[in-house]
Amino acid sequence: LVRKQKEKSKRNTEWKSSKHEAFAPPEAHPSNSVDKTSIARLYPQTTILFADMAGFTKWSSTRSPEQVFFFLETLYGAFDKLARRYGVFKVETIGDCYVAVTGLPEAQPDHAVIMCRFA
Repeated sequence: LVRKQKEKSKRNTEWKSSKHEAFAPPEAHPSNSVDKTSIARLYPQTTILFADMAGFTKWSSTRSPEQVFFFLETLYGAFDKLARRYGVFKVETIGDCYVAVTGLPEAQPDHAVIMCRFA
């Protein structure tokens, strides 16, 4: 039982690490930090978008998994294309929520305008 718990803990740590590397900018990685105890940085000039689809849970409950997947894949593909065009950093998708930010990892003085155009 102890061995299984240790293996599970190791898998969770590896998953969190790979998720961090996939979503965080390189300078946020602890190995690139001057202060090795913290990866947090202050970005005072940023805009964050949480695009959550109203009614998605009800809608998806009447669709097949394939239809839901196709819809999300198509929608997020379009969002990703727009993000690249406007210089928006995609943080991640959480279910039916698309999370993106402007103003980091590179400063963007017009971060709010960029995000409005993206939205």
